[in-house]
Amino acid sequence: MSISDEECKILILDDESDILDELSAMSSRAGFAPITTVNPEKALDMLKADGDIRVLVSDVRMPGWDGLDLVRALTRDQGEERVEIVFMSGYASRDHVQHALRMEATDFLFKPFREQEFVKAIRTALRRDLERRQFREVLNLTRGQLNKIESRLRYLHSEKEEVDPDQESGREKSMQGAVTREGARAAQDHTEAGTHRLLRGAAEARVLRGRYFDPDVCNGATWNILIDLMIARLAGRPDYVSSLAVGSGIPLTTALRHVEELVNRGLVRKERDPSDRRRVFLWLTDDAALRMEQFLEECAQEHLLDI
Repeated sequence: MSISDEECKILILDDESDILDELSAMSSRAGFAPITTVNPEKALDMLKADGDIRVLVSDVRMPGWDGLDLVRALTRDQGEERVEIVFMSGYASRDHVQHALRMEATDFLFKPFREQEFVKAIRTALRRDLERRQFREVLNLTRGQLNKIESRLRYLHSEKEEVDPDQESGREKSMQGAVTREGARAAQDHTEAGTHRLLRGAAEARVLRGRYFDPDVCNGATWNILIDLMIARLAGRPDYVSSLAVGSGIPLTTALRHVEELVNRGLVRKERDPSDRRRVFLWLTDDAALRMEQFLEECAQEHLLDI
């Protein structure tokens, strides 16, 4: 399986219908799902309405609105959520190329170009799109965990014995400095104890995995893939090999090997996209999801997931 097996809907914009037909044929041969239009305004509406479009391939010079105008409008509307861009032109100047680079386009193709160049540019754009989506997902999860850790540490540092000012005696005042120092030491000890509990909990959680899964799948990239597929299942969506490879930081071929192992163990199932038989969805099986839920539930009961 290659990137062409994944969800690869692309929009191609050019004011010449013959060129659109040729590029659409190239895209289909590479396994992509092309959509074409000769109208930049219509292209903008399509990009706003269809969140499954992953890449825009646009000519630069067209009557009226050109490709640069379209991408500027798209960037204003979607910001960092904007699709990846591949520009093309047969009459581009140096200024056009510089503007395209400032817009962080993936590539700039000079017409006429070979089919291999076109396909390579699309695949590079899709890879960037996958990495960006995965990075945002990981960043959101990391921010959530960091907020929990920050709140917990703030709570541990703020714990201290309350003193009733109406009952405070002169002797208590004279001892206040000593009590404050003792309280600081206690807070530090409490924080260190909390850290030790977290480390012990993480180790115990690793041991618990073996109760629900074969030890061979409880470590490294294989376990990370199971976690990513569980997250996808909870979100009600499938995942893809290329996305799992990016998430685990491993080559695509290595991810394929891990996925095949999980499929053979009955933990992952493949499903062809009914709208495009060239694309393959990956799902956690019901049995694997049940095991993962039981594992997480036991971790929660043992307070191994507490921050």
